[in-house]
Amino acid sequence: RLPSHATAKRLIEGVGEPLVAPSANLSGRPSPTRLEDVLEDLNGKIKYEIDGGECDVGIESTVISLFHPTPTLLRPGIITKGELEEALKQKVDFPAASRPPLSPGMKYRHYAPKAPIKLVFREEELQGPFIQPTSHSFYAELRNADRLGSTEIQIYCDATLQKNEGLMNRLLRAAGQIV
Repeated sequence: RLPSHATAKRLIEGVGEPLVAPSANLSGRPSPTRLEDVLEDLNGKIKYEIDGGECDVGIESTVISLFHPTPTLLRPGIITKGELEEALKQKVDFPAASRPPLSPGMKYRHYAPKAPIKLVFREEELQGPFIQPTSHSFYAELRNADRLGSTEIQIYCDATLQKNEGLMNRLLRAAGQIV
């Protein structure tokens, strides 16, 4: 990966060689988008932290494999399948759910808060408070629901949200649905 964040770039430059690091959250939990989230999961388990501010994008990167004859989208992110096809000038495959996962976050219930998530696709089916996240706010809203002690999180998936491949992928995984 090559991060776009100026602080991450300076850190890599300062190290002077490739730098590898695991995710800064407990496996399966919502990804951190602020230092506060990292410390919530890993406080006392890490020696140093650098506060680079809130994440610009909010969801994890798009991951593709160019190992196969046809490029394969391993994890959708902010860059869509269509944008990849346009840039690569060829079709991009998306592996079937039956194949073994080839990218982090593509196994079991992932990116999930403590409370179960109910995805609602029709406005009239909403019962009580709900969230309608953006890619930028998704994980912060899930973590906030946990902090508030929510027993269920309703997420309204309108037509616009449903077109967001990366966010819908994370919503389905957080809700424990196979994609």
